[in-house]
Amino acid sequence: MFLVKDWLCILSPWLALIALIIWDTREKNTWRTTLKEPLTLFTAILAVATVALVWVAALQWETLENTDHTIKETLQQNRDSLVIQQRAFMTAKEIRFEPLTMFGIKGATWLADVFWENSGNTPTKNLTVIANCVSGFEQLVDPANIPKEKRATTFRVTTISKAVFGPKQINRAGLCPVTSLDVILGQLGAFTHLYVYGVAIYHDIFDQSSWRLTQFCFQAANFVVGGTESDPTMTGFVAPCPVRNCTDEECGEDVQRRVTEFMARKTKLYRPFRPKVAVQPKPGTP
Repeated sequence: MFLVKDWLCILSPWLALIALIIWDTREKNTWRTTLKEPLTLFTAILAVATVALVWVAALQWETLENTDHTIKETLQQNRDSLVIQQRAFMTAKEIRFEPLTMFGIKGATWLADVFWENSGNTPTKNLTVIANCVSGFEQLVDPANIPKEKRATTFRVTTISKAVFGPKQINRAGLCPVTSLDVILGQLGAFTHLYVYGVAIYHDIFDQSSWRLTQFCFQAANFVVGGTESDPTMTGFVAPCPVRNCTDEECGEDVQRRVTEFMARKTKLYRPFRPKVAVQPKPGTP
């Protein structure tokens, strides 16, 4: 696509040539003889200088356009870098075991709490954490895809929680139940496995049109209860799963699409109920 400066560069020599031809045909003598006259020579030099100025102006125009494009690219890169540094970024850090009291006994049941960190300098918006818990005697490669032959020996629970994480905040969001039976079976040699996996879905303050996400997966085993009766503690071997640990684009387009569809359904399902208010007819209307 030709720009104005391109047409100037192309047409200016031809315009000057046409002007010289018209000027030459209107003179009685040839152009060689005419150029010997001072005024004519000055006119010819002026025409050539005009062509040169047009070319110089075109080059300056192109230089200014390149400089403007470079400045815009630099400003955009600086803005993108600033957004990356400032926007919320959720990361699943660890699992901590918390005792619950049932029938007067503290530590009869435990919770495996997922602790998160917002490493950004701005808060999250519309944060939803989905935690899936799979426990059983079988070791699984992917707890979300359990083979049919192993489904009878596993138990699954799903929790959904909403939260707000401020800048640099570390807090729990998402949990899984762990019973003392898991500990007793482990002490008897029945090695039980607990898988805690899921996703955090949220917006940041810079973009509320597309969902950001962090997938996480932890596997825990070899639970041991210690501490005192009034302050029991539980420890276990906890390690990241070989799958389902990613953020944003790393998780793939299919995961991002399913997250978007889920949040669209969830927003529609939990839309606040607004009762219809009867409109009072105006006086004199039937």
